[in-house]
Amino acid sequence: MSLEKNDVSEVYSTGGFTIKPLDENLLRQLEENIKILFGKQDVDNEKFLKLLHLCNEARISELFDLFNSCGNVLGGHLSVQNTYIKDVFSKPVIWGYPNVRIDKISRSEYVAPPHLDEWILFNENKGIVAWFPLFSDGFLKIYDYQGELNVIKDDYWGLKAKNIGDFKYNEQVVKRGNVLFFRSDVLHESSLKINADKVRVSIQYRYIDSSDYKNSFKRPVTQKISDLIKTKQDELIMKNIS
Repeated sequence: MSLEKNDVSEVYSTGGFTIKPLDENLLRQLEENIKILFGKQDVDNEKFLKLLHLCNEARISELFDLFNSCGNVLGGHLSVQNTYIKDVFSKPVIWGYPNVRIDKISRSEYVAPPHLDEWILFNENKGIVAWFPLFSDGFLKIYDYQGELNVIKDDYWGLKAKNIGDFKYNEQVVKRGNVLFFRSDVLHESSLKINADKVRVSIQYRYIDSSDYKNSFKRPVTQKISDLIKTKQDELIMKNIS
């Protein structure tokens, strides 16, 4: 199931993964805007990753929210969609919000465990995931599995595969400037193949075909208001004024 395929259409039809070039303008804009948000737009990529590594956990958490609010990140899925996905899905939409990951060896509790993206979709028809690194090359563990997965609860992801020792995996390298496509039923997990003095930044876009929904379409992943905003709303209700 985790064999490399020729194109995204074959990935959707038979599973597995494929690696394709990412639009150079999109890559440049994403990296430039993230550096601007970090306040270090004039440093090179290696220096940026080292500076990011020096941030404490509170700052990393803040930057995670900041980067995931970047307009170029949110809108970048259209470039990938128009280049690759539109030839596979007749009415493509994103399932789940565009997501920036900041992986660091010391942040092991936030490492995505062995999982299927299918577990946040649960749709009869499969989705396609686009994953690519920024600022440097990246790695993703892709398992070659068939049969049943034993699952247990995971505090970060919700579920994780328990019997991964039964399957072989490939620590797939994705060069900066390339994008990895895989189907939503491919077993994978974050790789901690990261230099000790750096972090890895990556982006995920997830696509489904809205034409597969014959009755009504419901988003499988929705926005959640933060606890702080809920508290402020409750305070207004108590005061009965705005």
